[in-house]
Amino acid sequence: MTAPPRRRARGRRAGPLRLPGTLSVGGKSRTTVPVRRTPRAIPVDGVARPMEVRIASDRWEWEQAFRLASANCQAIGAEPPSRGGLRFTPYHALPDTTTFVALHEGPVVAAVSLVLDNVLLGLPAETLYPDEVGRLRRAGRRIVEVTSLADRGLSVREFVPVFVALARLMTHFAIAQGADAMVITCRPRHGPFYQKKLGFEPFGPARAYPAVQNYMTEAFLLDVPRLSVNERIKEFGTLKAMGADDRCVARFLLAQALGTAALGSAVGLLAALAIGSLLTSPRAPVVLTWGVALGSVAVVVLVCASAAWLPYLRIRRLDPAGVLRS
Repeated sequence: MTAPPRRRARGRRAGPLRLPGTLSVGGKSRTTVPVRRTPRAIPVDGVARPMEVRIASDRWEWEQAFRLASANCQAIGAEPPSRGGLRFTPYHALPDTTTFVALHEGPVVAAVSLVLDNVLLGLPAETLYPDEVGRLRRAGRRIVEVTSLADRGLSVREFVPVFVALARLMTHFAIAQGADAMVITCRPRHGPFYQKKLGFEPFGPARAYPAVQNYMTEAFLLDVPRLSVNERIKEFGTLKAMGADDRCVARFLLAQALGTAALGSAVGLLAALAIGSLLTSPRAPVVLTWGVALGSVAVVVLVCASAAWLPYLRIRRLDPAGVLRS
């Protein structure tokens, strides 16, 4: 297959690209951060050839990724050869699903997709591990699943750095979406790699997977820590790598600061009223005036906004490539 001119990816802007998270189900929708530029590419360290990873953002990259996944599955007998050459499942059609690609001078040399938990289809792993996934949901975990990992033309020395770079970008992206649990199913002999290199832990026993011609697969789980604003530098590096500008990051931090201020002010005023009603007496009445209440709210808002300003100054100076490689 001959690659079309790269002007598709670089010269044309097909409109704003948005982070996943726009799915509305049951009247509920998640707010997303608009990204208005082509996702930035992150160079891969530790390889001789020039390679980079990023979020797939045009039809050519998606098509290459799905053809690559199909070719890999057919090579091991996990997919019949008469499926049109594209491994595109219903989970890939979900608006929250994101595909990550590694490129070498244009063509895709590796790809992987990330499926966010949803009420329409659930997760692919549920067909084999419904009890395990159900326990995570009942515990209030926000789950994502890694799927459709594929590569071509990579040497043994190249595969590990390329896949680790993809995994880092994918994990930081998952954190940006609020995920705190990442699930993957793979062949049992690949399990030690995920445990040693990426920190996954066993999640379910080996079972035959009908979606890949009953190949034996095993499930693994990665706990993704929830971090505070000051500790989420890599998360904001991911947002900038995907094209978010400084104003977008500033709005995000300000919204968090105002939300914290509103919650803190409400709790503080209610507590002050409750304590005042307990301590008041005819001789010494305790009165909370509107001036004191508004002044307290203003102080809390100022403190929270100042607390968000310092991380913003640090984030403005971020080099996304350096953050994601660290």
